[in-house]
Amino acid sequence: MKPRLERLEDRTTPSTLANIGGVLTYQGAMGEVNAVTESYAAGRYTISDQAPPGAPANQIETTLPGWTVTDTSRTVAVFQFENIPGQPQPVSVFVGYFQQITSTATGPRDGSFGSILIQTADLPAQVGLGSTVNVESVADPLTVITGAGDADTVNVCSTPANTGNLNGIQAPVNVVSNGFTRLTISNFTGTAGDADVIVSQYAVTGFGVHAQPIYYSGPLSLLYIIGSNSRTLPESFHIESLPRATFALHTGSGDDSVWIDCLPYVGFGAEVVGSTIGTHTLHAAFINPATMTANGFRYFWFQDFGD
Repeated sequence: MKPRLERLEDRTTPSTLANIGGVLTYQGAMGEVNAVTESYAAGRYTISDQAPPGAPANQIETTLPGWTVTDTSRTVAVFQFENIPGQPQPVSVFVGYFQQITSTATGPRDGSFGSILIQTADLPAQVGLGSTVNVESVADPLTVITGAGDADTVNVCSTPANTGNLNGIQAPVNVVSNGFTRLTISNFTGTAGDADVIVSQYAVTGFGVHAQPIYYSGPLSLLYIIGSNSRTLPESFHIESLPRATFALHTGSGDDSVWIDCLPYVGFGAEVVGSTIGTHTLHAAFINPATMTANGFRYFWFQDFGD
């Protein structure tokens, strides 16, 4: 196959960024796959949206005073897995070179809005098709509403790869899922806080240096919490109740304690994984209190249909 450079089509219905009744609102255009990243620094917000390789640009349109929009383009190589006769497993096959455009809006936190709303577009229910929202830092209450019919991903962390921290989360975050969203909350490089992290059916509280609540509602497919990897930060996690979703807690390094007071919903699994570094104490209603040291631990529990 000869490598080719694909031309992007023009988008006739752009994504919009507007102040609606005092709410800074970003709305993904109908049918587009969003990859939104939101951040706040030095009195200014930045919201970007990156289209998939070869897809029409997720052009941001705004008339907000003091806001600017810039587009950047790059060429990426795309591979896909295909079934090849004679091969026992799918093989990665080079498809071609595609353009990928990121549209970025930047503007002031000028007092004209008191909260933020990011809403991804509705998409057809297709395997592997979904939008992503990265909440890196925020100074005003922020709500993310994921689109219907797809499986979106929401990451609350200073880096999209969830290897950062929650230092920039200075206000509550609320995730409203309409399509089995995967929610990850990570304080991996955090060095303070986490003395009393509480996980419940509707929120995670006490997490990160600012301990701002992170709420969730609607159908989730995964709730994944990543604790600090600092060896000198002892953390305490209380799992009081769980949403109707698969749950995972990775505590990281350090002397951490975990209290488990619930069963997951029927048909869903839950696990707690501790690092090999530090002393980890696990308290659960289903086992005797245990302390794990040298080899870390991996504790899995579930409620099957017969319980």
